[in-house]
Amino acid sequence: MEKWELYPASYADKAWLDKVSQDKDTDVYSRIMALTGALTSEKKIEITRNKWGTPVMEKTKEYAKENYRKLLSKEGQYNTFIKDQFTSFPAFLTPISSPEKTLRHLPFCSFFLSFKFALKKPYISRDDEPYYIIDNPVRKEKVFKIPMVSPSQWKGTLHAAMARDILSEASDADFITRRIQSIELFGHENATVSSFLNKERPETKNEFERQLKWKVNIDANGNFLNAGRLRFSPSYFNKISIEIINPHDRVKKAGTNPIYLECVPKNSHALFQLLYVPFDLIGKPRDLIIKAVLRDLGAVAKMIQDVFIIYGFGAKITSGFGVAKNELTNGSASIKGYHQNGHKNIPIKFSSFSEMKNRFDEFIETDGRDLYE
Repeated sequence: MEKWELYPASYADKAWLDKVSQDKDTDVYSRIMALTGALTSEKKIEITRNKWGTPVMEKTKEYAKENYRKLLSKEGQYNTFIKDQFTSFPAFLTPISSPEKTLRHLPFCSFFLSFKFALKKPYISRDDEPYYIIDNPVRKEKVFKIPMVSPSQWKGTLHAAMARDILSEASDADFITRRIQSIELFGHENATVSSFLNKERPETKNEFERQLKWKVNIDANGNFLNAGRLRFSPSYFNKISIEIINPHDRVKKAGTNPIYLECVPKNSHALFQLLYVPFDLIGKPRDLIIKAVLRDLGAVAKMIQDVFIIYGFGAKITSGFGVAKNELTNGSASIKGYHQNGHKNIPIKFSSFSEMKNRFDEFIETDGRDLYE
């Protein structure tokens, strides 16, 4: 155990804080958590001396934050740490590496969608870490400490995008049909989503619930219960950085106290993976399955394009954060049962979100004539 591990950061001096931040024998996240201990100290320490030999003093916790920001700089050690994690644990950080093997055991018309995207604007989120050196850490994987978007976050973001699209439907019949489709894709609505949609379109509530009774399970309390057809994988980013927001005084027009936010910087990459399993259609007629899957495929393509290109994901999306570039690497969609020119399970390839949407629309227009069980 290192000597600095036994020494409380709140009693540290400059030499101790420098040693902690520069100790390359300890992983960078552990060093950040050691520096976090300085937050409890209000004492000042000597940082340097001016040309007259007078000590230049600074609060211990502020100097600890300076060392932390150096670790997260563009050439800082945290980005090297992330790169090493991807090199050392590729199997853990790529949830589904073989779509062919995955689809082999799934129902007819299941599909797997995968692509690597790059950020056009920084991504901001909130971690679950209760005690950290700044107030706004980006969400990280609990073991590998890599910036991530969790499966539940992808599900919530795409579900919200579809709900927004559903509200744009002019007719009540289309609104009800799309709302039921949303439940088939994402599972039963939580209380917040349900009350919001009922409030926006109260005239559809009774007819919606009547139709839904034939589609999903109902518990003893009368609540609709249904698992969705979509399954999401986590996305891990290859970089981390610091974003600064500096609120200005309205009178003096000068900055007040800068707010530091951990973020994933623009041009960072991550892998998005989505699995669609129509488990509730097993045993149904082939034509009914194909019709439902083609409809869902179009909805998924529009949701993804809207989220990545228009709305964004994560925090502060109204300020433009969390938007991706319209350029993709290794974009493909594998559909079980899709045969073409004598070849089985040919993946649909694409290199941008717009091309993905166009390729899916072309496939939907075929009415599933190349799908075989």
